[in-house]
Amino acid sequence: MPSKRHEGTDIVLLKFLKAKDYKVYEAFEMLRKTLKWRKEFKADEILEESLGPDFEKVAYLNSRDKEGRPLYYNIYGALKDKQMHYKIIGSKENCEKFLRWRVQYMEKCIKELNFEPGGTDSVVHIIDLKKSSGPATKELRSVCRKSWMLLQDHYPELIHRNIIINVPLWYYVSHVLSSRLKTQRTNSKIVFARPGKVPETLLKFISPENLPVEYGGLKRENDNEFFSKDKVSEHKVRANASESIQIPAPEAGVTIIWDLTVVGWYVSYKEEFVPDDEGSYKVLLQQEKEKKGGESVRNSFYISEPGKIVITIDNFMLKNKKSQQFQNECQINRLDTIEPVTRIKSEAGVTEWWNPNSKQLKCAGVAVMRHTVEPDGLVLPSFTNAPQLVYVVQGRGIQGTVMPGCPETFQDSQQSQQGQSYRFQDQHQKIRRFREGDVLALPAGVVHWCYNDGNEPVVTVNLLHTSNSANQLDSNPRKFHLAGNPEEEQKKLRKLQRQQQQGSSSESESEEEEEDEDNRKSSRHQQQQSSCSNLLCGLNPEFLAQAFNVDMKIIKKLQDDQENRGTIVKVKDRLQVIKPPRMEHEEREERQQERRQRGDNGLEETFCTMRIKENIADPERADIFNPQAGRISTLNSFNLPILRHLGLSAERGVLYNKAGLIPQWSMNAHRVFYMLRGRARVQVVNQNGEAVFDDYLEKGQLLTVPQNFAFMKRAGSEGAEWVCFYTKDNAMNTPMAGRVSAMRAMPEEVVAISYQISREEARRVKFSNQDTFFFTSSSSERRAEG
Repeated sequence: MPSKRHEGTDIVLLKFLKAKDYKVYEAFEMLRKTLKWRKEFKADEILEESLGPDFEKVAYLNSRDKEGRPLYYNIYGALKDKQMHYKIIGSKENCEKFLRWRVQYMEKCIKELNFEPGGTDSVVHIIDLKKSSGPATKELRSVCRKSWMLLQDHYPELIHRNIIINVPLWYYVSHVLSSRLKTQRTNSKIVFARPGKVPETLLKFISPENLPVEYGGLKRENDNEFFSKDKVSEHKVRANASESIQIPAPEAGVTIIWDLTVVGWYVSYKEEFVPDDEGSYKVLLQQEKEKKGGESVRNSFYISEPGKIVITIDNFMLKNKKSQQFQNECQINRLDTIEPVTRIKSEAGVTEWWNPNSKQLKCAGVAVMRHTVEPDGLVLPSFTNAPQLVYVVQGRGIQGTVMPGCPETFQDSQQSQQGQSYRFQDQHQKIRRFREGDVLALPAGVVHWCYNDGNEPVVTVNLLHTSNSANQLDSNPRKFHLAGNPEEEQKKLRKLQRQQQQGSSSESESEEEEEDEDNRKSSRHQQQQSSCSNLLCGLNPEFLAQAFNVDMKIIKKLQDDQENRGTIVKVKDRLQVIKPPRMEHEEREERQQERRQRGDNGLEETFCTMRIKENIADPERADIFNPQAGRISTLNSFNLPILRHLGLSAERGVLYNKAGLIPQWSMNAHRVFYMLRGRARVQVVNQNGEAVFDDYLEKGQLLTVPQNFAFMKRAGSEGAEWVCFYTKDNAMNTPMAGRVSAMRAMPEEVVAISYQISREEARRVKFSNQDTFFFTSSSSERRAEG
């Protein structure tokens, strides 16, 4: 540890605090024990020890990741050899020596780090289990477990990520059993890669030029032809398509060398030299051959005449890959809370998007955004390619939804002051009031707008169901604006779409290409017309003038937004519209009208007047309530019929001090949680019994729980409030405990035999909790005391 005057001391102390969730006493105890251990273990002198050359075959440091962190490789396959196995971990003495070597290598890694503020202060640990000895070797299991515990206890936060590659089935089982010995923070840093996914996984974190060729990169030891500074290009080949990579060779008398690695799937690969002289013959350098992901090819050719090297890659297997990718969308080994990645500032508010390429959002088939609208802010008219559920987190205002073909039921007429004639001042479709706790259902392609007529900012969370059958485009969220200048928002969404298409391409290169392309588009756009990027801007002005039956001056104003106000604009003198009735009167009238028209089949009665709004924040509306634990309000197609068309539903929950939700799973839907207030510890378990998430969900964070994954939540001391979106209009949950649980529905004998417990214990498991969905800390403590 650096001395107290060293500028890295604060960085090291912070690592101990992070490891203990900023609990000062526990962090201090950890630090005290570490200092004591280092003295007893003689860790400060260990770099001077000679532990023998055999260990060098098991581990090495090689290059750095994309963020500059050192890469530390462990090759457990080297222990497959019996002689090598005995030398390294074949006896108790050798195991102790292995642990000393493990500490020695960690100290070597520390020498590569920089503990100054902003420096690289952690390493990436890559563990290769290819050809490893397997679970039958108890020495390996024991020494691995001791290594994990040693690093966790005495080198906190020094390992940024553990990437375990070529993972066999036995290791998954071992990990499930040993994960309870590791902290949640340690488990959250582990990334697994099956044998077929090694190059794809590693290239997410390591540039090709820094990844060894045996792992799907381009780095070769003692390479005299290429260096890490040489530029690497990436090429994407679409499904059932071919792409040619051309290497110009304008001069004769030189030798061209190229290196290529296939990442992802099987392709057909061919190389040839094509001379510039049409009278010369092509030279076949490599016959068409199948290459699988991770395979690398290096070749060279002496140029005797000007021409070009042509490498043809045929992706005839990509259809199968896409099919498998779709099946694997929800094979999630680890979940994380996620927050918005883009922030677009407008004149009177902010729009934020969560990354739609996030694994958990792609699993659920949704995209999520958040609007913050200042007082007197107007969210300009737009529509999306997917149905939406909008939850009002804060504030109140008015909202308009334009249902195609429906009449303008809001009309305002007054007598002209210059004559006896009457003229309509305005007419438009219905306007609705909204307030905190409202859920608004918006079909795909339906124009909507909203206005903040209150005194505080309006905050909404919008979930787009991009996998809904109403979306006939692709899985990317798309907003189509009728007004305003959404150029910045569209640019950032395009960037996220390109990141999905480009996969593991070099981040800096892709950003430069995106910026260049956007600049080119912007340049062409400015040449064609003034700054404008809504739907009206791309249409011919003359045609628009005829369509609206107005003169060209007005059309020019429609197509011009020189002030770059964005998509949320400030209304100077309040919005002058035909005011809707009071909130309570409006909601009561809509419900009465819905009851009257349930028997009708006319388009106007069922579509134009259907309710699109319901408030689920009112405590009196709760469907499930426990005065000691909390309440839950549900919204589905039974109480808001439009949700049947959208394929979505919602729930708002409140947990009191340290109360919890009984473990459960969703039978038929994914669910996306957004924390409104407080915090809650959440656990999510997959089909392998692995805790893919065990951490706190904080205010403003998002978490997806895939269908059928077991889920449990417990509030902190300040309680917790959340809204949950379901990807089914009538989502159904199955509790694992309590009065209506799966456990209670089974016979005692089945429970007793299944868990190897007595009939009396099975009876207590079934009937001890009489609540439906909640448990409280007090009841848990009473049972523990009993």
